Amino acid sequence: MFNNKCIYLFLPHQDDEIALWPIWSNILKASSIYIFYTTNGEQSFHSNAEVRKVRNSEAISAMTRNGIKKENIFFLSQELP
Repeated sequence: MFNNKCIYLFLPHQDDEIALWPIWSNILKASSIYIFYTTNGEQSFHSNAEVRKVRNSEAISAMTRNGIKKENIFFLSQELP
């Protein structure tokens, strides 16, 4: 399905990649995979920078263990909940 394709995944926030689990093995066959987290998943505008750093690090760790390049992982809304 995704063989030799370039895939762009836009996820609401960290941990939402679990929703892709049923097709994950097919996604990993793509030639390039880019992950974009559109929000930071926090409930308020007064976020805890340390918590965000941990969540982002965990997301990067999980994605790189699955073969996605770190430079292909983006956090779009560092300042938005």
